[in-house]
Amino acid sequence: MLESGTISEIALIFVTGDGFDVQVNRSLALMGSRLGVSRCYLFLDSDDGETTSNTHEWCAEGVEPEIDNLKDIPYASIPSWKAILDRKVVYPVEDVGTLPDDVRGVLEAQGISAIVFAPLLVEGGVRGFLGFDECCGHRAWTSTEIETLRTISGIVSTAYAKKLLGDRIAVSEANFRTFFETVDDIIVVGDTEGRVVYANEAACRRLGYARGDFVGLPIIELHPADKRDEAACILDAMFRRELDRCPLELGARDGSRVPVETRVWFGQWDGRPAIFGVSKDLSAEQAALQKFERLFHGNPAAMAVSSVPDHRFVDVNEAFLRVLGYERREVIGVRSPELRLFVDGRRWRGAVGELEAGGRVRNRELELRRKDGALIHGLFSGELIETQGRRFLLTVMVDVTETVTLREALEVERKRLANVIEGTRLGTWEWNVRTGETVFDERWAEMLGYSLAELSPTSIGTWEALAHPDDLAESDRLLAEHFEGRAPYYEHESRMRHRDGSWVWVLDRGRVVERDAEGRPLKMYGTHSDITEKKLMEERIRELAVRDPLTGAYNRRHLFERLEAIGAEYVRRERNFCVSILDIDRFKAINDTFGHQAGDLVLRNFAALLASSIRPYELLGRYGGEEFLIVSPSARKGEVIVMLERIMGAARALALDFEGRAIRMTFSGGVADSAEFEREGFSVEAMVALADRRLYAAKASGRDRCLAD
Repeated sequence: MLESGTISEIALIFVTGDGFDVQVNRSLALMGSRLGVSRCYLFLDSDDGETTSNTHEWCAEGVEPEIDNLKDIPYASIPSWKAILDRKVVYPVEDVGTLPDDVRGVLEAQGISAIVFAPLLVEGGVRGFLGFDECCGHRAWTSTEIETLRTISGIVSTAYAKKLLGDRIAVSEANFRTFFETVDDIIVVGDTEGRVVYANEAACRRLGYARGDFVGLPIIELHPADKRDEAACILDAMFRRELDRCPLELGARDGSRVPVETRVWFGQWDGRPAIFGVSKDLSAEQAALQKFERLFHGNPAAMAVSSVPDHRFVDVNEAFLRVLGYERREVIGVRSPELRLFVDGRRWRGAVGELEAGGRVRNRELELRRKDGALIHGLFSGELIETQGRRFLLTVMVDVTETVTLREALEVERKRLANVIEGTRLGTWEWNVRTGETVFDERWAEMLGYSLAELSPTSIGTWEALAHPDDLAESDRLLAEHFEGRAPYYEHESRMRHRDGSWVWVLDRGRVVERDAEGRPLKMYGTHSDITEKKLMEERIRELAVRDPLTGAYNRRHLFERLEAIGAEYVRRERNFCVSILDIDRFKAINDTFGHQAGDLVLRNFAALLASSIRPYELLGRYGGEEFLIVSPSARKGEVIVMLERIMGAARALALDFEGRAIRMTFSGGVADSAEFEREGFSVEAMVALADRRLYAAKASGRDRCLAD
C-alpha cells in the first residue's frame, strides 16, 4: 500500500542535486517497497519513437531482473502496448491473461501475473512508461494506487523533460563555443558595461593577446588610441540599438593595425545580457585592392570600371583619358552612349550583353570616337567582377588603329597579288621529279618549326622524312593520277612532323609545269598551307554535331548510331551490354517553380554528374527533355544498378544554388540487359522500350529509384 507521504518523498528526491539516473533508482526503490510489488521499472523510448528500452529497474528480493533482456524493443512487435500508451492514462491490469496476444506473450515470459503502467509524457507526447509487476498472482489495483501512480508519473515526466532540455542546452552551448573557436573571424563578447568577457582563438592570434588578457578589458581599448573616442561613440550607439556595425580598425598588442569590418548583435552569454562582435579581417582584401589600383592606374592600356546594370563609369585610368582625350570629371558617372563613344552602338551593346551573360569577353574589335571626333580602333577584353555585393564591368582596350590601317593596306595588297600567285598560300616548293632535287622557301620550313638552313641540303627525301607514314600511300596515288593526266593538279591533306614532335596538318597543292617529249613529268611547283586550325575546327564541328548543346552529352541521333553498332556486336559475337534510361523526378515542377533557366541549370549539372560517374568506355546521351540514356558495354544489369545507386546518392546530396535558392533533385531509372533478349531477331528498339517501361515502373512506385526487373 502506498502511504500518503510517498508523493512528497519522491518529489523531494527529484529536487536534489543528484543526477537523473540516481533520482530514478531511488524513486523506484521507494515505490517498489511501499507498493509491495515484485518489480518496478522505467522504460525510455528512442529519439525516433520506434523502440523502447528498460533503463532503470528495482526488483524485490528473489525476483530476477529483466533490465538486460529488454533493450531496443520495437513497438512494431507490440502494437497493442503502443496503442494503450497512446491513450495517455494509467492502465491497471489485474490478470495479464486478458491482454492482447502480442503483449500477453511478452509479459507471461517474464512470470508477470498482474501489471500497472503509466505513460511518460514529455512535450505532449509519449516518451516511455513507468511500470509495476506482480509475479505472485493476480492483483486488483486500488484507485488510490492508480491516482498516486498518475501523480508520480507526472513527476518523473517533468524530471525527464528537464533532463532532455539540459542535454540539448549543453550540446547547443558546446557546439556554439566550438564554432566560435574554429572560425577564422575575430569574435569578442562584451558585457553591458562594455568590457570583454570572452575572445576567441582568432582574436588572440590576430591581436597578439593571451586569452586571459582580454577578460575585463574595455572594448574600446581594442581599437588604436587615436580611434578610441570615435569607438566610444559608436559603442554607445550600438547599446542604443542605433548601429549594428563598426568600420574602425583594431589595434594589435604590438602596435600594428588590423583593418576589419565589425558586425554586432545582442544576446545572452553565460545567462547574462551581452553584446557579440564579429570582425572580418580585411587585410588581404585591402592588399589586393591596393595591388589592383597600382596595376589599374599604371597600365599602358586603356582601362575602365563601370557599374552594372546602368553601365556608368566608376573609374578610368590615365591611359583611357589620354587615348580618348577626356578629363576625368567628364567621364566619371557618365554612360558611354552619352559620350557617343562607340561608333556602332549595336556592336557595343552586343559585346556588353555577351560580357554580362558569360562573365567575360575577349578581343572584340570596336570602333570608337575620341572627344575631338577622330575615329580609332580598339581591341576590347573584359571581365564581370563582384565586390562587396555589387557587380562591375572591368574592360581593357588596346589601341589597334595603326594595326587596322596596316591590315587594310595589306588586304588591298593581298588581293592585288592573289591573281599573281594563283591560289598558292604560305610555303612553296619546287620539285625536279627526275633528279629528286627540291627547293623549299623559308615559310615552308617555318611551318614545321625549322629554319631553311637547318633542313639544307633539301631534296624530296626531306619531305618524305617529315611526312606522316600513314599518309604517303595516298599521296603517291594522287601524284600518279596527276602525272598520268587523270587529274588537272595534285592536292592532298596530310600531316607533317613539327620540330616539337607534334603533327601539323598541311594542304599540299601543286602542278606539273614541265614534261619531256613522252609526257613524263620533269618539274612540279606547289605550295604548303598550314590547315591545322581548320582541321581542328572541322573536328570541333563534328563533335558539336553529335553533342547536345545544353548538356554536352551525345545527342539522340549519334547515341542511337553507336547503340546500333553495339547491338550488332551483341548479335555477332554475343558481347553483352546494358541500356539505362534516367529521368529527373518532378522536372516540370522545377521549371514551374524556378523558371526554365533553373531547369537548364539542373539539366547541365545532372549531365555533368552522370558524365563524371560513369566509366570511360560508357556512352552518355540526352534521350529527350529531362531523360538521359547510358550505354554500358560489357556489363550486366547488376553492376549497372550498383553504379546507378551510387549516382542516386550523389544526386540526393547535390544542392544547386539558383538566385540564392537551393534546388535539389532525384531521378528514376530503368535498366535493360541484352542478355534478356535472344540474339536472333534482337533489336535496339525493343531493348530501349524495355528500359523505358522499367523507368515508368520506377516512377509509379514512388520515384528516386532504378529498376532492372
